[in-house]
Amino acid sequence: MSRTGLWDSHAHLDSDYFTDDREQLIAQLQQDLDGIVNPGCDYATSAFAVDLAEKYDFIYAAVGYHPEELKGIAPNYLEQLEVWAQHPKVVAIGEIGLDYYWKENEPKEVQKRIFLEQIELLIAQLQQDLDGIVNPGCDYATSAFAVDLAEKYDFIYAAVGYHPEELKGIAPNYLEQLEVWAQHPKVVAIGEIGLDYYWKENEPKEVQKRIFLEQIELAKAYDLPIIIHDRDAHGDMLDLFQNEVKDVEAVFHCFSGSLEMAKELVKRGYYLGFGGTSTYKNAQKVREVMEYVPKELMLFETDSPYLTPVPFRGKRNNPGYVEYTARHAAELLKMDFDELAAITAANTKRLFKKIR
Repeated sequence: MSRTGLWDSHAHLDSDYFTDDREQLIAQLQQDLDGIVNPGCDYATSAFAVDLAEKYDFIYAAVGYHPEELKGIAPNYLEQLEVWAQHPKVVAIGEIGLDYYWKENEPKEVQKRIFLEQIELLIAQLQQDLDGIVNPGCDYATSAFAVDLAEKYDFIYAAVGYHPEELKGIAPNYLEQLEVWAQHPKVVAIGEIGLDYYWKENEPKEVQKRIFLEQIELAKAYDLPIIIHDRDAHGDMLDLFQNEVKDVEAVFHCFSGSLEMAKELVKRGYYLGFGGTSTYKNAQKVREVMEYVPKELMLFETDSPYLTPVPFRGKRNNPGYVEYTARHAAELLKMDFDELAAITAANTKRLFKKIR
């Protein structure tokens, strides 16, 4: 096997299966792979994962308690996880979750409680790293979850709306609940909404446009900006914003259009969002747009858990990785990182006016 440029985003090198030849195997993998993420499943395997990550540059650790490993878990188990979570080579909390297959596992409610406790540990870490997060919904359930999360954490804000991939079976009165949420003090935008012509199973173009425009009108009624999804629909999207959509602030999330489209949007004062894709080798078009856009109309985002930036591409994304996108942009634009971070943070608060 020769060098592939690939990452293995989930491998258990701590397993007894590797005891006899672990060091030799890792030496070979170092020649073949760009990186490995090794998740723990309990105290011992998480500690092993951290030790392995400290020993090898190309190996990273995740730490956590697997649902099969909860029997006899220490009441203070989170304390050690919290220490590990701050380690520079610990890139995730995991492997965590629910497992109802094995009857000898802990009861469902115990599994759920410990799963949620570990998720909250990640959020607590993000609270140390970031000034704030905007968490958009994509349908009823995710919008409701976004609002609940925003109520629980001061630094998290919600957006609510129906994504173009989530329109099948949408309730005729769907706008009523969106209107209630739009008045919530922690709901800062309507989104993620827009057009998606990539997936053939999505609703017809005219249905997508109608629901998109209805949600825009709701945003205007409550003086909220919109967060726009635009995939393989650049022509229709630009036509709408040139000819129909007026008097609403917007960010084009993870912008993927042309430089010509960007020029038209910038001319109208719209924001463009840049995520992990801007760090990819084949994303020259995105970087060309980034170099053109006025700094006062630029936002950084992760779209986590998707679109993970280099050097973690191939692994689960999280909001903390926004720094990698921003540092890459600062280098591209030949700017001081702190200056660019301050500008884009101010942009975020200017667009999402409810953010305190």
